[in-house]
Amino acid sequence: MLSKLGKLFDTNPQLRRDVSDTAADAVCADYASSATYQTLYEISASLTARPSLGLLTPSAGIEFGSRPDQLRQVLGDPELNLYTPREHLLFYRIKAGGYKMRCEFHFHKSCLFYARRTFSSVNMLEADEIFSAIRAKYLKDGPFDPEREKIVDVQGNELFARDGDELQINYLRAHNASFNSIYAVV
Repeated sequence: MLSKLGKLFDTNPQLRRDVSDTAADAVCADYASSATYQTLYEISASLTARPSLGLLTPSAGIEFGSRPDQLRQVLGDPELNLYTPREHLLFYRIKAGGYKMRCEFHFHKSCLFYARRTFSSVNMLEADEIFSAIRAKYLKDGPFDPEREKIVDVQGNELFARDGDELQINYLRAHNASFNSIYAVV
């Protein structure tokens, strides 16, 4: 099954990058296989959907389906830029609302389909503040259990959290060509 999933993404080992460092090699290895995307699918499928009152946006001024150049116009040049002929990943370090975040944006055929915000060094109170902001923006302060639920907008875009050593907020356009193919094989 993983070999079928691996064919969804152009895993050309000759990745080009704007920045060369050993961390880039580790990132390339992670995303060259489809295990990362398979894990996202499994997590998403295990969560109960809670309808959003508005469209989910991975970043202010950025919508799903945006192109890499549109993201660069909003956020500037990325810290790391990895790309193959079909896939493109942009990585940023951002400070917003007093929180330090690592943000990554994944494009398939130049269309944004996945974004992840990883908050470093947040305690439980700060995590609650982040979830309160998400509830206020997408659910009009309605209830939301990030451990069991995901937020889904009318276009099928999803927002869900992963809490481990770091808090991750995932924005997923689950119904694009890449993920439709994953759904078909699983």
